[in-house]
Amino acid sequence: MYYYAFESSYGYNSVVRLGKIYTFTSDESMMYLIDVNRDLKVLNHAFRVFTRCVKYYLFLHKIKKYFTFKHLFSIQTREKSIEQIINEIKIKIIKQQN
Repeated sequence: MYYYAFESSYGYNSVVRLGKIYTFTSDESMMYLIDVNRDLKVLNHAFRVFTRCVKYYLFLHKIKKYFTFKHLFSIQTREKSIEQIINEIKIKIIKQQN
């Protein structure tokens, strides 16, 4: 299954609803749709970037309850960086799940 979302250079399209995610069984059907409607642009890269940012934000929101004063103190004294502490917490969460 292939998933695609489209945007039109004209601002509208009578065949495809803009911004909706469509499912195709093959790449050829999507290529045909773009060949027939030359104003359509594929938005998959933009959606991937957006979902990556949202996933990272949700991950940070999830792990903020694991931050302790000890972590904050080690950041302030520059013993560890924020990324090192996030990695430690990530490892701790993975070990708890297993």
